[in-house]
Amino acid sequence: MAEESTFRLFVAVLTPDIVKAAIAAAQNELRASLPAHSVGWTRPEQFHLTLKFLGAVPATDADALAQALDAVSAGSGPLQFRAVGVGFFPSPNRPRVIWAGLEETTGQLQDLHEAIEKATQPFTREQPENRFHAHVTIGRVKQAGRHEASLMADWAQRQSGKEYGDWKADSFALVKSQLSSTGAIHIPIHSTPLSAPGKTGLPAS
Repeated sequence: MAEESTFRLFVAVLTPDIVKAAIAAAQNELRASLPAHSVGWTRPEQFHLTLKFLGAVPATDADALAQALDAVSAGSGPLQFRAVGVGFFPSPNRPRVIWAGLEETTGQLQDLHEAIEKATQPFTREQPENRFHAHVTIGRVKQAGRHEASLMADWAQRQSGKEYGDWKADSFALVKSQLSSTGAIHIPIHSTPLSAPGKTGLPAS
């Protein structure tokens, strides 16, 4: 098999299994109330917080990108997350993305996000986000009329304030999204610690 010349990459905080399971239970409740094929559902094993979507990156840049991410984390401490509630982008009246909300209680997330945006600029053509909103995407709406939007709004109201778990994130990951016959597969290729400078975890491939 020929080696890949480019990787489709993003930077993310990975979600622990117990939180994935709780969010998946809420996802399944909504899925059961909607017509089949109205939403493209995120598989629970792929639930994560995207810090930066990079798109296609030359495979030869992967090591330098990993080093740039490691430099970002120097002196940073772990992040404390709580998954709570659900919502929609761009709005409940025009739902296109369905998400579970994330709260970060140490106050470091925004600074980390901005540092990652700056560090990854040489490696991506994707524009910086104008507004960062911490969330886990659980579905992308394909088609929804007023009835479906109403069902989603009712579900969101039932989930209001509901907590799906909390965890300490002591690292973030560089993840490769690899297409397959069953959809995208997410493969972490590098882990950057949030407790001390330096590299740890999975090697680049």
